[in-house]
Amino acid sequence: MIRDKVPITVMLPEREGFFSSLLLDSDREDGSLLADELFPARGHQAVKPGLEIRVLGNLDGIEVRFRSRVIKIHAPPPAASYSLAMPTALDYKQRRNAFRVPVSPASAIPVHLRAEGFNAKGTLTDISHNGLRVAMRNASSVPMGTELLCEIELPNDPISAKAEARHSEPDRRGLGVVYVGFRFLELNREHQRTINRFTANLQRDQLRARRMFHS
Repeated sequence: MIRDKVPITVMLPEREGFFSSLLLDSDREDGSLLADELFPARGHQAVKPGLEIRVLGNLDGIEVRFRSRVIKIHAPPPAASYSLAMPTALDYKQRRNAFRVPVSPASAIPVHLRAEGFNAKGTLTDISHNGLRVAMRNASSVPMGTELLCEIELPNDPISAKAEARHSEPDRRGLGVVYVGFRFLELNREHQRTINRFTANLQRDQLRARRMFHS
């Protein structure tokens, strides 16, 4: 989770809602983890040494939960971090579905779809290791239920995998765009990690943007 920069959700006692963070590092010698500053800011304001917290993360479709305790707060600019006690136990379970991370249209990540007698192109709108959604101008010819080769031009690390078109939905604003959902049929572990890194970096950039906006 540290290596792949997997976003985590943190729950605080006597505080409603959920807070976002990342695990930055671990120290096995002193039995501690290093976590990034909580977002939104009201989560960070509630953190204090000795506080018991609950943590939830998802890696390659495995939901991981554990409890920890805040040991120390580090507050160098531009953001704070926390030393957490290494958990003594983990709860984990396999999830059938994964959260799709939205991709801004400004990113304009191309997706190429190929099958026998079929060739189309669209733009990535969301993705997880289970599937993706693509915005297309001419989606009427996409064969639903047919196996396709899906090539996604992720920044610096493109992937290619077999996928199946599952559903389509026209844009309600009348822009002439149709959103087509695909389910991955074959996705090796390296491709899963590539998607995890991409979505983790995307979510981290979104968190930074929100912090800059609120500051």
